[in-house]
Amino acid sequence: MTKQSNYYRDTPVGQQMAVFLNQRNKVRHATPLFPRSFLSLLGICKARRNKQKTSDCDNKDSSTHRRVAHI
Repeated sequence: MTKQSNYYRDTPVGQQMAVFLNQRNKVRHATPLFPRSFLSLLGICKARRNKQKTSDCDNKDSSTHRRVAHI
């Protein structure tokens, strides 16, 4: 058997999960929930708005009407 499979068989599940949860907590606490400045918040909003505008232009068909499948 490999060293890794022995680790999983010999180590209780709680200890295995503790390693994972500690790593996840480090990332979770390092990531801010909100932007630190108002300008960065405006930048996020502008980027989303521009992305929506470009995707709307790409999705437009040559006609203005939606195509409906009739049964």
